[in-house]
Amino acid sequence: MIPHTEIEAIHSRNGRTYWVDAGDKLYKQRLSVGQYQRANWLFAQQHIQKFRRCLDIGSNNACNAIHYAERFSHVECWEPTQLAQRLWHLTVRDNDVKNVTLHTQALAETAKTTEIVIHWKNGGHNHLENKDRRVWSGKRWRDRTSRPRQRQTQTVECVTLDSYHFEDVDFVKIDVEGYEWFVLQGAEQTIQAHKPIIQLEIVASQCRKFGYWAEDMIDWLRARGYRCRSKKRGWLDGSFVSYRNQLQHEGVHQKGDMDLFFIPQDAHTQQLDPRLKLFG
Repeated sequence: MIPHTEIEAIHSRNGRTYWVDAGDKLYKQRLSVGQYQRANWLFAQQHIQKFRRCLDIGSNNACNAIHYAERFSHVECWEPTQLAQRLWHLTVRDNDVKNVTLHTQALAETAKTTEIVIHWKNGGHNHLENKDRRVWSGKRWRDRTSRPRQRQTQTVECVTLDSYHFEDVDFVKIDVEGYEWFVLQGAEQTIQAHKPIIQLEIVASQCRKFGYWAEDMIDWLRARGYRCRSKKRGWLDGSFVSYRNQLQHEGVHQKGDMDLFFIPQDAHTQQLDPRLKLFG
């Protein structure tokens, strides 16, 4: 059940309305001045060749979905938490967006029932339960010691992306607080069939929280014909390694470069708009 939560509409400078948890100061501040992750969306559009179907996995309050919908024929969104679903519907309604669909399951590597851990006043940090995942001891992976949760959880149903059998998938954005690799594993057939551009949030500490290294996920995509690209550093074809809480490429960590883009090796890449230098 959703506890009593105050919500409010943010009337942004860009003319859009975004609904948020009234206590979420981070989202309120960011959305008041415009689209959340606008630089990522500008960058992604330089690589997307067709704008048929977009998959927004970890859609939150539809703060990106309503902008994706301006270009794509249809946007499929996933958000399993009850509060975020409420915010999503209000944001879509108040911006009069019609070509979007909300799916209320979570995406995973297999169909199952699990829990999602709720971060009130910071819904962007909600994440699926990780108590069944390995933990890094500093020297090796080991089984996780079971401890009572301090945060509230919500029971959610998980399905694979492949179970939807979507056609014409051109762009996939995944931001699920460390569960990205498992979403990818459940999307392998979709990825192989359509070769979409993929925007992936990769935070080394979040990956480790779910029992894998960030570079494992990158190697998985490379093995399926993808190259990695950063909006700040260009093509990243060298070695990645997780070091403490950092993901390093060729021994260098780029602060603030959490979202990386994966482009099929045979895809045509457009000349990047010089305006993107403003976001470097």
